[in-house]
Amino acid sequence: MLYLDTKNHNHLESQETTKNINSFFSKTRNYDAIAIFKEISSNKEYKTNQLINKDSSAYKKFTVDLADKLKVPAELVNNTVLFLLGMISEEQLVKDEQFSKPGLKKLFEVIDINSPIKDKLGIVLDHENCKVKLENNGLNPEWATKYLDEIACLNQFKIFYQIIGLRNSTPLGKEFHNIAEIEKDGKKYLAIRVNGKFRPIRAIMQNFGFDIMDQNIFNKKSQKEWIYSGTKGLTEKTNQIEPVCTLPPPAKKKLIDLGLTFHKNISEERKKELTCVLQVVTHPRIGYSSNLLKNSSTVLGSHCGLRLVLQDGTTYSTGLKAKGSGFPITEAHIMDIDWEEFRTHEGSLTTTIAIDPKQADAALKYINDSKNTAFDMHAFSSNCVSFGTRGLKKIDVNVNFKMSLTQSIWNALPSRKDLFSYIPGLNPISDRIVWLKDAVTPNFVKKGFSLVGSLALYISKKLYDLIPFSYPIDHSSAMINWMLEQKSTFVAPYNEPELSILPLKDNKEFSEKKIAEWKELYKDYAIN
Repeated sequence: MLYLDTKNHNHLESQETTKNINSFFSKTRNYDAIAIFKEISSNKEYKTNQLINKDSSAYKKFTVDLADKLKVPAELVNNTVLFLLGMISEEQLVKDEQFSKPGLKKLFEVIDINSPIKDKLGIVLDHENCKVKLENNGLNPEWATKYLDEIACLNQFKIFYQIIGLRNSTPLGKEFHNIAEIEKDGKKYLAIRVNGKFRPIRAIMQNFGFDIMDQNIFNKKSQKEWIYSGTKGLTEKTNQIEPVCTLPPPAKKKLIDLGLTFHKNISEERKKELTCVLQVVTHPRIGYSSNLLKNSSTVLGSHCGLRLVLQDGTTYSTGLKAKGSGFPITEAHIMDIDWEEFRTHEGSLTTTIAIDPKQADAALKYINDSKNTAFDMHAFSSNCVSFGTRGLKKIDVNVNFKMSLTQSIWNALPSRKDLFSYIPGLNPISDRIVWLKDAVTPNFVKKGFSLVGSLALYISKKLYDLIPFSYPIDHSSAMINWMLEQKSTFVAPYNEPELSILPLKDNKEFSEKKIAEWKELYKDYAIN
């Protein structure tokens, strides 16, 4: 496993055993080894190194008893123990595929933290996770063995998916944004773009670190922050936001046509002036399929980001990045590329608004001003939704997404119908009681109950003002409710890391289905 330099750690090297173990486990298949590993990890003699002498009576008794207990060949147990003790190499192991990758993660979780196997299995899991990640993103899975440390570096720097996402969805694509194997001085290296040119990741590891608290890449020599840019690759951060790409004219025209549908009763003359676009982007994550719990997902909130497309097609993607972990208050900064764009999601919800160049300049100035100002981020009153709301205000779209914490918690509770559906026979009884009440209760009684209910609601709302739970929140669920009501809103599915700037015809059915589903889920978050 690789431990990268940070401002708090000067020099921690990768473990030397990685290559041999990776190579061995990449060839294994059989589940028997899982049981053997588990038994060995809990064996007292193994922990105290009493099994070092393979000719000892303790060693022979252990392997024979274990083979008999697990009903596996004694040779398998023998070689497993010797391999874990580092006494034989991969080449000396039996040729048959007697080991398995499935189940290693589960085994890793149950093994005693002090077990000598823990570190080795950790390396194996790193390798397997890396291999899957490479394969899923169209890269050579063999790099997991050759370049495990390099891939770990990209992961810790939080740029692996940025590179893949920009490769998948920008005009520069594979020609520029890629992770590539290059040859230099007769040796092969894994490389990415640094200021436009491919540079070995090994060199990046030597010259750069990652600050865990600030969540940024820094140059060890200058201590200045670096970012991964859509036009340069890894580059030094400036006081101006970096574009992610330049949209070609046909794509930009389609985007403007979509953005025009946001406006109501707009003149033809005004339409001609709207040659730029602002997009509001979020990714609702429901989390629960159960009707009883799905409402609770809405109270947790979703990230809000902005995309801006200028008249010449220059495109930006940005959002707030929290610094540190001081919940509910911390420091925040503006990202040059919003990380949320490339995370897995259930659907990328985007509202497109056509704007004029003057509004676009105001939005860009707001983003750049925000980039150069570190400000306090509050989970409730100054969060990423606040950033998006102020961005909308710059283009003359004045919306308010505030609601009380009490109302938010109330909305997270299951409905009567969903709650009763978990008690057999209760919903039909409840429906009959409601019907009977409506059918036989005199009107003056109904009005009396209605008056009492209204009075109770009024009093409760006044009480909310006197307690902390009335605290107004810039709530993403209120923003989502608003977005779902706009004609220029679409939902893109997650197929791979990418910027879903334009809706695709193939995704129309998916988009309509998601919008209908989310409208029902977020219906109680409408802001009057």
